[in-house]
Amino acid sequence: MEFETHEPEVSITPLEGEEMEVKLKVGIPSYFAVAEEGYEAEWAFYDWPERVLTEISQTKYIGKILIGGEECYEFSVLDFDPKKGYQLESENRWYYKVKDDKVVVVRFVHRPVGGTAIEEEVEGWEEPLRLWVGMKFYSEGDVYRCGDRVRYGSGPALEEVTEVVQVKIGDRKFKCLRCLWVPDPARKGEQERLQAAEWYVDQEGRCIFFRRYNGKGWHNLEKLKDCPKLEHEGEAFYLWYDCIPGYVLE
Repeated sequence: MEFETHEPEVSITPLEGEEMEVKLKVGIPSYFAVAEEGYEAEWAFYDWPERVLTEISQTKYIGKILIGGEECYEFSVLDFDPKKGYQLESENRWYYKVKDDKVVVVRFVHRPVGGTAIEEEVEGWEEPLRLWVGMKFYSEGDVYRCGDRVRYGSGPALEEVTEVVQVKIGDRKFKCLRCLWVPDPARKGEQERLQAAEWYVDQEGRCIFFRRYNGKGWHNLEKLKDCPKLEHEGEAFYLWYDCIPGYVLE
């Protein structure tokens, strides 16, 4: 689908006193992906402070594959440049396996158009299994509730489910849980660049909106100083970009 060149109006309103439980469908929230045969999703990047369309990506679940004798899950992520007539810029492949109660990234392949493919062995980056309900590996944490808090297995980050909100995108409204991804205060010193993110899960278990913030150490921080600010544990983060999936705008 074609996305608007300027980001639709977005408002987020807390719904005080509201309770909500959601069974998550999306495996990787920032990729709007579900591990179901034939599943694909398109989504747009809008960079701040201009709020203009800078990139479109398409995520598709390819299927299962054996890597080193182990069953893995393969995703394709295509990146398109809207400033060049939606020309394909690169294709990325992600490969994951399930280990105990975690999903582990095994391999990442980046193929820029006209360039040389770069393949990385990246095993060790773990995700909480509850983020992968789309794969139908259910765990105790597959239901999101306000107050949930998870420490990522191998990364210096925490995820918190903070509140129920109403997200309005254009003229459409969604009742959502707000999920906050922030540096773990106990491991903050391990990171040269700090970042944070928010993602919003609707009552159907879909991620309908994603926001990415930059903290200290990022080259573009001065440019973002007039953008919306997120404060957490004494650190300030400034909005870098929003992501909106096509299924929200259809």
